[in-house]
Amino acid sequence: MERPVAIAPWYEAHKEEFAPPVCNRLMHRDQLSIMFVGGPNTREDFHIEMGAEFFYQLRGNMELPTIQKGARKVVRIGQGQVFLLPARVPHSPQRPEKNSLGLVIERRRNKHEMDALRFYTDPAKCDQPLWERY
Repeated sequence: MERPVAIAPWYEAHKEEFAPPVCNRLMHRDQLSIMFVGGPNTREDFHIEMGAEFFYQLRGNMELPTIQKGARKVVRIGQGQVFLLPARVPHSPQRPEKNSLGLVIERRRNKHEMDALRFYTDPAKCDQPLWERY
């Protein structure tokens, strides 16, 4: 069994991994994947996962553009707030603020599940997919 981890010293030990363009570090992977994602980072691709994702914004703010009922809708997650994204919702996490830090928890994928990446012809509207791969 692993021991409890103090986030602040762990973050300092891995601080260089939170620099753009990657800005993330996987802390644990088993039944759940526990990762921290920093900012600034922005992206135009949308991720589709078969399971729910849990977001906790520890420092700074983030925006989570989603596609809901065929329309682009931005979910704003402020510092100290949590959000549970349902399964199969296309989303594109954005942390534009420097030194922002969020915790993301995902469940382990089943053997038959595949994530998808999707790009839209116009990232501001997201009304017509340009490219998608599972």
